[in-house]
Amino acid sequence: MDSAAVPVLDQTALSKTKYTNVMTAIYDRRRLLQGAAAAALTRSAQSAPETKMRLGIVTGISSDPEAAIKRVHDLGFPTCQLGFRSLDDAVVSKLRDALSKYNVEVTSAIAGGPPPEIYDFYKGPLTIGVAPRQYREARIARIKQVSDFAKKAGIPGVQTHCGFIPENPIHGNRQRHPNRGAIL
Repeated sequence: MDSAAVPVLDQTALSKTKYTNVMTAIYDRRRLLQGAAAAALTRSAQSAPETKMRLGIVTGISSDPEAAIKRVHDLGFPTCQLGFRSLDDAVVSKLRDALSKYNVEVTSAIAGGPPPEIYDFYKGPLTIGVAPRQYREARIARIKQVSDFAKKAGIPGVQTHCGFIPENPIHGNRQRHPNRGAIL
């Protein structure tokens, strides 16, 4: 075979061809994504009814929750998050009745306590959440109690303050949980 019959490609031309192919592919992909996004936005704008954001408030209830739920309703909020003083089973039915009466939805149960919990930047890191070792066992027990109460009351979520994670990575109180890798 004659070497003159085999075309010799210039490296510069080959590089430009590869660059052009890559840029064309990127451009085409961008155009495809832009078109798909525009179509999706148009479709969702046409079919989705306008909904208002459902804001709520944080409030606490005692053994008679109706007053607190009425207050949420009277302020014009459709939802709330609830903190609890009493987790008695008798409160569950009263709470369910009040929620139904005033058409209020509880989005989460707040699991705080037991005391002390000092909400400031000085004593807060020492007293809030499950991070302080001396309160951890009691706080986890409280979270479980609130979770059980929430399930009975039909509340879909439970929230708590986990505590303050030390900023100093070599602080002596930081430990990794052996199973989860979480810093406690």
